[in-house]
Formats: sequence, C-alpha cells, structure tokens
Amino acid sequence: MPSTLETPVNSSAYRALILLPDGRVLDTNSLMATNDDEAIRLAEAMVDGHAVELWDGLRYIEYFAAKSPRLDDRPQEPLTIVDV
Repeated sequence: MPSTLETPVNSSAYRALILLPDGRVLDTNSLMATNDDEAIRLAEAMVDGHAVELWDGLRYIEYFAAKSPRLDDRPQEPLTIVDV
C-alpha cells in the first residue's frame, strides 16, 4: 500500500538565536541550510555585538560569543576643549 505522506528532503529546522548580554533572546532567524556545517557557517557570520546560539529544532548545536566592537567602530565623542 503506497504511503500518502512524503518525507521532506530536509527536515532540519535551523534557527539562530541572537542573545543579549544577559542571555535573553533578542531575535531569532530561520536559516536555510542543508546540513550542520552550512548552518554553522551561516550562524557564525551573524555574530557581531551579540552572541549567537545555533539550534536545529530542539537540538542545540553551537554557541558563538559576541565579538567586541573594535575601537574604530565605536561612536566618536566630540572633543570638548576646556579653558583652565
């Protein structure tokens, strides 16, 4: 008897969780990846001032720490000249 249900080609549900410094979730992004290695590359590329966790459904895959902003990336405060 033929089955009426088809198995999906890719049953993974990769998600990248963007984390606040205290560990709370700031945002989530679905990732279109065919395997863990591809999902890891995509999630790692999302890291900036926030850490990222990679999940496949309920399966935890990897944590990527936030990158510290470079000195050149910080907003520059205008210099104030004070007469002494």
